[in-house]
Formats: sequence, structure tokens, C-alpha cells
Amino acid sequence: MTYNKNKDVNFLFNQKSTIKTENFRLINHQLVTYVDGARGEFHFDNSNPIYSGKFIILISNSKKCITFENGTRKTLCNDNQLILVKDSFKAQINEKTQFIFIEKSFYVNIGMPKFHDLLETHIHERLVRILLEALLSSPSPFYEIMAIANIIGVDNYKNNLNCTFSKLIGIIESNASNEEFNLNSLCEKAYMSRRKVQYILSNNNTNFVELVNNYRVEVLKNLLLSYPKTPVNNLIYKAGFKNYNTAVRVFKTKFRIGIREFKSKQFSEHCHSKLDIHTIKLSLGKKKIRIPDLFNKNNYA
Repeated sequence: MTYNKNKDVNFLFNQKSTIKTENFRLINHQLVTYVDGARGEFHFDNSNPIYSGKFIILISNSKKCITFENGTRKTLCNDNQLILVKDSFKAQINEKTQFIFIEKSFYVNIGMPKFHDLLETHIHERLVRILLEALLSSPSPFYEIMAIANIIGVDNYKNNLNCTFSKLIGIIESNASNEEFNLNSLCEKAYMSRRKVQYILSNNNTNFVELVNNYRVEVLKNLLLSYPKTPVNNLIYKAGFKNYNTAVRVFKTKFRIGIREFKSKQFSEHCHSKLDIHTIKLSLGKKKIRIPDLFNKNNYA
């Protein structure tokens, strides 16, 4: 499908856009629009109510700079680099530049999560590039266009899961020292259902018990190092463990050594270190004598 530049394409090119090419290709199919073969200065105005929050835009094959409305510039450094944008911008484009405009309602209709942030590096970037290359010569490019739109949605879905997982980790780290903190507490603080939280953790090959115990045992180890004279039981509960036996088992599994053995070893090294570096002053002028030297016979001559 080839459209002359005089055709009505104002829903993509606003008044400031200057398209120098007489003919370019524009394909629209089910809320997804593809453009290539255009040359000139391209403006996209996201502040316009017609466009605002409506499009996710994929740009490929442009070596020129893109300038965003806030003045920041993004340089596309090679012919194959992809960039997803959702803010107002302008860019110098050439005939090799490819645009894909995806209406956000496309993802709403298939149940994809909202786009909060757009990644410049995509999980399936190589596959998207292959499909973009195929678009240039495909006699029926609708399948490639729809495949690219869906892949970007999948990448966004994965990105959302990763961001949500990081959020859960942050909540666990902030609350793990509370021995009453449990899976239900996590769900309440994350404003998520128990099923959703478990799904996100499972998707990252872990579970709540493993995460909270791993964090608590790291805290316990640091406490043992920092307070070698404090009773073990006190430190175990300070780390967030509700059960002594659980702490012992998790510690032994994690560090391949028992808690009391670890504590004894650290206490011994701590005492030896103090003995090694401590000096005392005797009533022998200004001379300093190290403690081990007190046992040297020459000092008693």
C-alpha cells in the first residue's frame, strides 16, 4: 500500500512535519500503523489531545538524533538500533527509517499490562529486527506488523514482572527483621493477591520462605560478626527468625557451618587479633612493648 504525501495522514504527521519524499508506504491494520520510505523532519506531538497517551512508537534504522520535548537528545548510533518512545519528539528521518505506531488500546484489548517505562534494550530485540527486515520486502506485511506489536507487548509484560519482583524484594528487605512478617503481610503491603505474589516469585524461581530466610540469615551473619559477645539466641531473634531451629538449619545450609561453630571461630579470631595489635606502656621511659614481647626472656634480663 503506497500513499502520496498529500493524502490525509494527519493522525500521524502533525503540522510541523516536513515529508520531502513524494511517496512513502503507510500500512494500517487493527490499531497498528507502519510507515517507511519517508524522508524529512518528523514531529510527534504527544501534548495534542488526539495523540496524548495514545501511541507506543517503535523507530528503527535512523542514524539521526531524536530530540524530545524537554530538550534531551537520543542518538541512534547504528542502522539497526531500536528505540521505543511515548513522549513528544522530533527527528530527522531518511527513507530507511521505519516507524510502527501501536495504539495503547491494542494492548488493553488483549489484556497486556500498562506501559510504565519503555526499555531501549528489548528482550526479543533480535526477533523484532528480523521482522522489520522482512517488512521491507513482504507482499503481505500484516503478519509481521502484528507479530512485532505482540512481541513488544510481551517484552513490556516481562519488564512489568521484573519491576514488580524488585518491589516485592524491597518490601521483604524492609520487613524481614519483624518475626511476625509473613506472606500475607507481604501481599497486604504490595497491594497484591496471594496468588499474584506467588506467581511472580515462582516466575523468578523462588518463593517467600526462601527469600525471607536468605535475607534474615545474611543479617544474622553480620550480627554475629559485629556482636561476638552477644548471646546467639538474642541475635537470632534480632535477625527476624521466630524459631531457633529454623535459624540453625538455614545458617548451616547457607554457609556450610553451624552457628555456634561460626561464632566460636569468629570470637577466637577476634581475641587473637586484639592480642596481636594491642600495645601497653610500661614505666620504662618512652618504650612501647607489645604483649607477646612480655613473654620474651630478653625483656627480663
